[in-house]
Amino acid sequence: IDFYTVSKPLTRIVLLAAHDQSSVTDSGHLTQGKHGLHPYLTVEQFNGEEMAAIEHIAPQTRSNNWGHEIYAAGYLHRIGNLTLTSQKLNSSFGARSWQEKRVLYNALSQQVQDDARQTFDAALAGGIAFGEQTTDLMKSYRYTPILESLSKFTDWNKTSCEDRGKNILER
Repeated sequence: IDFYTVSKPLTRIVLLAAHDQSSVTDSGHLTQGKHGLHPYLTVEQFNGEEMAAIEHIAPQTRSNNWGHEIYAAGYLHRIGNLTLTSQKLNSSFGARSWQEKRVLYNALSQQVQDDARQTFDAALAGGIAFGEQTTDLMKSYRYTPILESLSKFTDWNKTSCEDRGKNILER
C-alpha cells in the first residue's frame, strides 16, 4: 500500500504507533520496549512539530545518489521508506545520499552529545562531510530516537524497504 498517497494522517499514525514504546534491535527492527519508553502514540506527538513531517528515506526526487530499484518497484511511498521528523529536519535531509542520511539519522539518535560529535568525526574520516549549517543544526537539535532504527541499516534498497515495512506493520 502506498500509505503516503492514500493518507498522510494515516501514515503518521501508523509510524507513531509502530515506534510507540519501542526499542531497536541491532538489525534496525523495532521490538516492544518497556512501558513509558518513547511514548509516541499521543495527541501531543501527533499535533506537535517534532513529528509533523513525513520524510522519504529514498527521496521523492530521484538523483544519481540513489539506485532506481526502489523507484522502479513502486516502494517510494510505502511505509518502509517513510519516517517522521520535524519540517526543519526534513528540509535538511532532502535528496542526500543514503550514506549521508544514515550519518544524520545516527547523530540525531545519539543520547550523548559527544557520541553525536563522534558520529560526524567518523563520517568525515570516511569522506563524508557536511556544511556548517547542517552540522550546527544536527548539534543543536534534540534527541530524536525515532530515527535510530534507520541508522542500523547498512544499505537502503528495495530489500531494506520491504523488511522495515513488514516490521512496522507487524508492530
